[in-house]
Amino acid sequence: MEKVLRKAAISKRELHRRLRQFIIDSAADDAADPIIGPRELVGGNLGVTPWVHVIQAGCLFCLHADVRRSAVVQYLKLVDRFGDDLAWTVVRNQRGRENAVAYGPEAERVTPFYNYLVKPLDVSTSASV
Repeated sequence: MEKVLRKAAISKRELHRRLRQFIIDSAADDAADPIIGPRELVGGNLGVTPWVHVIQAGCLFCLHADVRRSAVVQYLKLVDRFGDDLAWTVVRNQRGRENAVAYGPEAERVTPFYNYLVKPLDVSTSASV
């Protein structure tokens, strides 16, 4: 999946389009569960590799490079169920920092789908976005 820098952040709808394309493109990948970033990142310090920046409701989010195909499938099931305007709610991560994202009306976490709030661009970061 192509990298998206902060300055070129995409919409949530565009993210969904690109994730669907990733599913198609990675269907024949010989890796057991390919990641959205380049293969050479596998085994590296993936957890801190921002890959796709998304601007949504006045906030900047970042999907990390180590998100695997299986996690994308899980996330897209929620998108299919609730639509492209799927609610994103900023919640506490495992370390207690309020930057993780939960999805849908029930604020479900898709824990291997590493999408985090990078920067609130307004004051409504704890609300659904």
